[in-house]
Formats: sequence, structure tokens, C-alpha cells
Amino acid sequence: MMYKMKIAVLGAGAIGSLFGAYLSRFCDVLLVGRREHVEAVNAAGLQITGVTDRVFEVKAAEKIPDENFDLIIITTKAYDTEKAALSVPPKLRSKALFLSLQNGLTNYEALRRHVPEKNILLGITAQGATFLEPGHIEHAGAGETTIGAPCKSAAQAHENDVALIAELFNDAGLPCRVSGAVMRDVWTKAAINSAINPVTAITGLRNGEMLDVEPLARLCESIAKESAEVARAAGGAASGVALDKEFSQENSEQVLSKITRRNIVPKLTKILIETAANKSSMLQDIERGRRTEIESINGEIARVGAVHGVPTPLNNAIAALVKGIERSTTGTEAGIAYCQGTSRTKAPSRQD
Repeated sequence: MMYKMKIAVLGAGAIGSLFGAYLSRFCDVLLVGRREHVEAVNAAGLQITGVTDRVFEVKAAEKIPDENFDLIIITTKAYDTEKAALSVPPKLRSKALFLSLQNGLTNYEALRRHVPEKNILLGITAQGATFLEPGHIEHAGAGETTIGAPCKSAAQAHENDVALIAELFNDAGLPCRVSGAVMRDVWTKAAINSAINPVTAITGLRNGEMLDVEPLARLCESIAKESAEVARAAGGAASGVALDKEFSQENSEQVLSKITRRNIVPKLTKILIETAANKSSMLQDIERGRRTEIESINGEIARVGAVHGVPTPLNNAIAALVKGIERSTTGTEAGIAYCQGTSRTKAPSRQD
């Protein structure tokens, strides 16, 4: 079945390329990425090995053209979200539907600065992918993708569109479900990523190898629990994003209160097992000498924790270590203002 949907994937790295390739069998897809990758894909197709083993014929470009697209999937690094939004022509930016499938807690706010709030969807994915070389990625682990509308206006305007996107993903072989509390899902993934990503980046281990080293497994659990405490304290207003009480059947505080120290550990273990062969995106960044998303994950958790009076010594420490590694591999300044209890974002107000 072919879908009458034109899709652009901004940030065609490992995950973006994986989604673009699978979706290209069912609709018109354009990968937007770095020149070397774009040239390789256009010349010989996108090769995917691992869980998937085939070459996909998919179009690629270095920038999004001034054409009509129904859906723009954002898979850039969190620090490039605003840049990605601004790369979309203004007329298209005002009417296309945007879906963020990114790591971190800062992407929604970055998109809201330039895209109508009602046109923004959020998502998370447990698919694992590794960028091997231009034109070639490894599908390291299959997992579920969750999408949803983070606010009432988006839910009302695009209820049918969200269902259609989920149907497309499922038909394309990317298991997907629709969530009525997607901000909770984003925070849950951030809590899990706050443990897996920096620890793998520091140790150089793949996800599953963490379970083989008892002290590292316990460290990951402790970091995830600390992050869960921040989510509970922040309620629905975490990172300045308040969940609409009329939109959710639960009030905003109750939505994030379901993220607990007790339930985060089995979820963490489940992800480590399901993506055992995967290299975390942060480890891949370190190996390639690139900037990581530590500030949008552990850094943001520490900032929100400071605002709500929740100590985050583990997030602070692990963020400082990763920033130090960034300094040694990229030569960039390792700014870690959040480790000193300061906040660069508007203080979230807790809603009762």
C-alpha cells in the first residue's frame, strides 16, 4: 500500500536514515543530511546491515527544497533542532506537520520558537542504529516507536494525522503506538538515556555490555532513579512545557508522577537487553570526535532538578565527565554551568 504522503527527514544520520529507508517503500521520502552521506546514498543507495540487510533506493539532499512536504521528521542532534527548523522555508514551516524523534528534553521548546505549536508532534524510538560510513548504517536493534501530540491544539488539529503516521510506520515495519501522554514518554526515555548514554560514552561499551559489569549496572540504575525523582518533582511543567489539564485525562502532575524510582529500573533493564548490540548515540559521537547531547539530557535534568530543589549529584558528575571528554576530543570549551546549580531555562512552575 502506498501512502499519499511526502516526507522529509532532517538529520539523516543513523536513526534518520533508518526511518527514511523503511518509509521510502511506502511513500515519497527525502533524506536531508551531510554531503558525504548524501552523495553516497544518491550514487549507490543506502546500505543497511545488521538486523536489516538490504540496500534501499531513497532520495537524499543536503538541504530541504522549497517544495510541499506533508511531514517533516526531525532526527538531528538536540543542539541543532532550532537550526533544522530554520532550514525549512517559512511558508512550509507554517503548514507542514513536524515530528521530533530526538533525544533530550529541549527539542519541543526549540521547535515552538519557529513552528506553530499545533503542528508539532513528539516521539521516542527504541530502534537502535549505528552510522558506519557514508551510505552505510547498521540496524543494531529493533524496538517500538511512540508518537503523540504534546498539547491540546495539536491533538485537536491532527488526531487523524497522528493515527495515519502510526499506521504508516507499522506498515513500513517500524512498530509504532500512539500515546496520550507523550511528554511522560519523552521524560521516561530521557531518564533512561541519562544513565545509558553517558556511561557508555565514558566506558566505550555497547549497551548490553553494561549488564555484564555489576558496578556499572548499579550506577546506571542510580542515575535513572535520580532522573525519575526530577521528573516527579517537575510535574507536567518540566522544561517549561506544561501539559494541558483539559487535554490529558490526568492532571499534569499525575502524568509525570507515574515515572518513579521503582518502575524506571525495569524499563532501563529492558532497553539494555533489547538494544544489547547497539552503540549509544553519545558513544558514537565521542568516537567520531563530535559534540554530544549531554546538555539536553543530563544537563537539562540537572537544571530542572535545581529549580525544584531536587539534588542531582550523579547527573552533575556524569555530565561534567562527558564534557571533559568532549573537550579532549573536540577541543571545544566544556561549559558546564548546570553543574553549579544555575538554570538557563525559564523556571518551570509546578501545577497543582
